[in-house]
Amino acid sequence: MKILSFNLLEGAFHPQDRLQRVIELIRTLDPDVCLLQECRDWSLANLKLMGRSLGMTHCHLTQSNPRSSKKR
Repeated sequence: MKILSFNLLEGAFHPQDRLQRVIELIRTLDPDVCLLQECRDWSLANLKLMGRSLGMTHCHLTQSNPRSSKKR
């Protein structure tokens, strides 16, 4: 079983094509389980888009810290 833990740094939304580049990188690594950190401002729709793009059947999104790290 291959497990990928990946810190997206700033949510993977800027520049505009960054999300697609992240999807391509994950596809290349072909993990069985993918754990993402710093998915700030993600919606369930964005997660499902990534899951569909990667052929993943199960996805879950949770907020572990409601504070922004920039406010610490």
